[in-house]
Parts: sequence; structure tokens; C-alpha cells
Amino acid sequence: MAKSEQFCLNCFAEFPAADEICPHCEVSVSEFDQKGYFERLLNALFHPLADCRMGAIVALGLLGKEQSAEPLVDCALRHPIDVPEGLEIVRSLVKIGNPAVRQRALLRIADEHPARGVRRAAWQAARSGGFSAK
Repeated sequence: MAKSEQFCLNCFAEFPAADEICPHCEVSVSEFDQKGYFERLLNALFHPLADCRMGAIVALGLLGKEQSAEPLVDCALRHPIDVPEGLEIVRSLVKIGNPAVRQRALLRIADEHPARGVRRAAWQAARSGGFSAK
């Protein structure tokens, strides 16, 4: 990326640094700056780089908010071949304080995720309330 380019923090498209509004999603840079930390983390689950998604997954797990459950599950299902990411999502879901929300999210992954290891980890976490990567 040249110095005269920037990434949209909403849709992750590259566009000229001089522009205030992303030509792809039409969100202004200043408008995105006004979003809260939690909302930015949820948005980062759509980032094209796995490392950026992973950082958001870990941070969302540390926050333990039940509102992150469905977005985390959706992220796991969008990236079915990224097993480490799927396992980290299971770890993050285990930290959600609301047992009903946590259980529903873990069982959805256990039922729908294509990777056997991720399904197994989610099933075990749903049964035991913990996480083991065995």
C-alpha cells in the first residue's frame, strides 16, 4: 500500500488517503472513528486478514459480552478451513457470562461447523462448560 492510500475500517477496501469517504461503502472516516470499541471489534470479524480477525476474537472473548456470541459463530462459519480461528472462537464463547446464550452458540458450532476438531471442541465445551483443545 502506498503512503497515499488508506484502508477503510468499515469494509477494508483500499482508497486514497486524501478521501474522507470510502468510495466502496460510503462510510466517512470520521463516522467510523465515532464507533465504540466493541462495535469496532465486531466489525473486525470481517477483516480479510486472519491475524486481524484473531485479535478481535481474543478481545471479544476477554470482554465476554453475550452480544458477541452470534457474530463469533458467524465468523467461524465464514472461515471453515481456519481451524485455529474456530478453536479460538470456541474459547471466546466459553467466556460468555449468559449460560443460555453461550450454550446456544456452542451447539450451533457443534452442529454446523465443517471442521471436526472445531465441532468436537464446541460440543465438549457445551457439555462441560470449559474448553480443551485435545
